[in-house]
Amino acid sequence: MSIEIVKSNICELMREFTDSYWRNKSETHSFPEEFWAKLSEGRWFGAVIPKEYGGLGLGVTELITILEEIAKNGAGMASYILLTNALGSLMVLKGAKEEIKRELLPKLVEGKLKLALAHTEPEAGSDALDIKTTATKVDGTYLINGRKIFVNNSRIADLLILVTRTCPISVAPKKSYGLTIFLVNSRDQTVRHTPMSKMGMNYFETCEVTVENLIVSEKMMLGGLNEGWPLLLDVYNIDRVAVAAMAIGTGMLTLNKAVEYAKKRIVFGRPIGMNQGIQFQLAEAYSQLEAARAVTFQAASLCDQHQQYWKEATIAKYTAVEASLYAADVAIQVHGGYGYLRSFDVERHWRDLRQLKLGPISQELTLALIGEHILGLPRSY
Repeated sequence: MSIEIVKSNICELMREFTDSYWRNKSETHSFPEEFWAKLSEGRWFGAVIPKEYGGLGLGVTELITILEEIAKNGAGMASYILLTNALGSLMVLKGAKEEIKRELLPKLVEGKLKLALAHTEPEAGSDALDIKTTATKVDGTYLINGRKIFVNNSRIADLLILVTRTCPISVAPKKSYGLTIFLVNSRDQTVRHTPMSKMGMNYFETCEVTVENLIVSEKMMLGGLNEGWPLLLDVYNIDRVAVAAMAIGTGMLTLNKAVEYAKKRIVFGRPIGMNQGIQFQLAEAYSQLEAARAVTFQAASLCDQHQQYWKEATIAKYTAVEASLYAADVAIQVHGGYGYLRSFDVERHWRDLRQLKLGPISQELTLALIGEHILGLPRSY
């Protein structure tokens, strides 16, 4: 499937999901089941899953094209709804036993199962290795106890990708050793979900998750005992590229709204788009988004070619988030007082994008990684 066909199919899919649809879902905090159903029909959740498991067998370049187009064509950061299942399925593909892959991947691809990722903890934050959730082996099974935070869709998810420690960090040969990932039943009676009230991204629920004495079969392990970090790192690098694409698409969505408004809004007898004070801001926003887009697709291309791309992925995430937030802020300013109204949507896109400065990796941590690993400066964290 070519990039152009991907774009065409996504544009067609998005026609029925208007601004009013997304505005309603955000204001009522309702999961967009209709959108999920359309994604399921096209098997878009399986974009990067091989055809033998029911997927589309596409590359990361196609995946980020899908995400960018969904965002740009009205969904904005609601495009995140595709990402959890798409990357969660990839984690199952890369880390699960063959019998589990055969059983679950076709259902995940078709949207018959929903996933949620539970990694971050209240006290760990950006220190992704210093987690306290434990998995203890008991008679061929594992007993899991712990707390997770910022878990999207956990109450409606069928399965949780749950990151645990099976070797205490205090005795591990290195900090990254000892993480073990399990695929668990999100609706088990030992799993409790507490919704969290958010500033934006209200198309889906975010929860704190508490696990007390959850028993999991060893066959539900992903990535091997104590060796979960390489699998997480592999998928998280793709996640940075994907998040960058969603941010760029959302930035373009707000920019396009601002451009159209600037053409039509008459002040002092002329369209405000005639004023350089308006034009320069819009042109700068567009330039920043296009520059971020270039490094984002460079990262995806390197990934598809099985070359090192973490540097490009990290830079892409940083630049895309900064560029998209600038575009959204400019869009609010160009709309004037109307930009502050919810009925014009640009303030909603700004609120949704603001989360990306905090995660899935904070802007500060991306700069720290660039400083240490690219510029050769002393480790600062």
